[in-house]
Amino acid sequence: MEWTINGQKPDRPTHNTYGSRRVTSSLIKQLASNDNGITFTCKMSLNPNVTNNLHVPAQVGKTMATNIPHYQYSWNYTANVLCKLE
Repeated sequence: MEWTINGQKPDRPTHNTYGSRRVTSSLIKQLASNDNGITFTCKMSLNPNVTNNLHVPAQVGKTMATNIPHYQYSWNYTANVLCKLE
């Protein structure tokens, strides 16, 4: 998972949690009125040919698929901040 804010890497850490069938990613940022219109993007990419993938130990009686396609998806959110923090 790769996060960007208006195309730039965020100045704060992101948190990724990996499960056997689920990956959760989060970025926490308090918004101010001048953040109205900024775009958050989270890009998810599955590439089975990348050498730095998480190592999955072999399991007895199971075979890892060899036909895993490359997959990429981008989730975008444009902030709509209408209040003013005082």
